[in-house]
Amino acid sequence: MAADMAGKETIDELLLRISKQVGSNYHSLSVHLKITSAEMENIKASNPHDAEQWSFRTLKTWQQRQADQNLQNMKTQLAEALIRAGRRDIAVTV
Repeated sequence: MAADMAGKETIDELLLRISKQVGSNYHSLSVHLKITSAEMENIKASNPHDAEQWSFRTLKTWQQRQADQNLQNMKTQLAEALIRAGRRDIAVTV
């Protein structure tokens, strides 16, 4: 049943779920997603004191750059970035 639900998860739902799990560890993930320091500063400035929102906006910034990718390729890239960021526990759920 869980696999069926995961298959129907939208990309925004996936990114939101991951952002909640990543929380304040967003910085390491952002490095592996190739989000620039300037972009991170803008994200932080627009959502002061909200690490979960920083994570979500970081993931959305990355997603927007992947517009030409299909969903499976995006999930693979995201899982690889999570592993490199030390979050294999989250990567296995992507």
